[in-house]
Amino acid sequence: MTADAERLRTELTTGTDAAAWQRTQRLLAESAVSDALYPMLPLFFEMIRDAKSQVRIRGMHLACAQARWDTEGKLMENAPALFAMLNDPKPVAVRRTLSALREVALFRPEMEAALRKAVENIVPERYPDSMAPLIRKDAEALSDLLD
Repeated sequence: MTADAERLRTELTTGTDAAAWQRTQRLLAESAVSDALYPMLPLFFEMIRDAKSQVRIRGMHLACAQARWDTEGKLMENAPALFAMLNDPKPVAVRRTLSALREVALFRPEMEAALRKAVENIVPERYPDSMAPLIRKDAEALSDLLD
């Protein structure tokens, strides 16, 4: 891992969650206008596999934000890791994943069928009654975007 990637990993995975989320927000804004973070995609995929749900969520958002720049098909190669987040034990992580995957739906049409199938396989009932309807609603919104 490069020194830049290692520094970025530290910024995104240590310290307070609030500070790391603020850094993530700045990186997401940068990703909307530049492909400068695309080389960091392996780091973002690594974050998706982290034990901490907040790190997984940040990694998911940053990976999906690279969808507009992914001419090499790296998101498709790592689709199982992305879609596994749709069955995360934490319902908030599932909701945030559905939100992040909007970027993939918008910019990677070649992933539409796989994304649709992954969304259809979500089981909202496995989550608390307070979260299941919200997950269902978010999944329907993403499915509507795919239509």
